Amino acid sequence: MIEVGGQPLTLPLEKVAAIYFGDAKPASKPAASSTQVVLAAEALDALRALRSVTEGSTSYRDYAPRVLDAKVKVDRYLSSATPDEAQQKMPMNQASEATQLWGAIKIAMFCYGHASEIWNDWLTASESVRKIKEPIQGTIEQQLAKQWKSASLAVAKAEQVFAKAK
Repeated sequence: MIEVGGQPLTLPLEKVAAIYFGDAKPASKPAASSTQVVLAAEALDALRALRSVTEGSTSYRDYAPRVLDAKVKVDRYLSSATPDEAQQKMPMNQASEATQLWGAIKIAMFCYGHASEIWNDWLTASESVRKIKEPIQGTIEQQLAKQWKSASLAVAKAEQVFAKAK
C-alpha cells in the first residue's frame, strides 16, 4: 500500500516492478508533432514546385511570385522550430534527420530567393552596369543556373531525409 496524492493505493506485489521517488521523468522524447510534419510537407511541396519551374523555361514575371508564395510556406515551417527544437521534438533515432531536414529546406529557400534577387538586380540594372558585372559574375543564365542547381540539390536532400524520417 502506498499513498498517492493523499489517497491510499493498494497494488498487488507481483504488479510492482519498481518504485521511484521524486518528479516523474519522461521515458523518451516525444515524437514530432503532426503539425510540424504537415508544415514540413507543405514547405517541401512548395520547394518541389519551384524546382519544377526552374527545370523548364520561365520568366521573372512568373518566377518571382512563386518564390514569394513558397517563402511563406517555408518560413511557416522554419519558424515552427529552430534546428535544436526540431531535434528535441524527435525521437533520439530521428533527431539528426530533423536538423538535416530543417537545414536543407532553409538552404533551398535561400538559393531560390537569392536567384530571384539576382534576376531582379539584372533586370533593373543599366546596360553599362550589366557589361561591367558579367565578366566578374557570369551571365544571368549562369548565375541563375548556379543558384537553381544548389537549391535543387538541397531539395533532393530534404526529400531524402523527410522520406527516411517518416
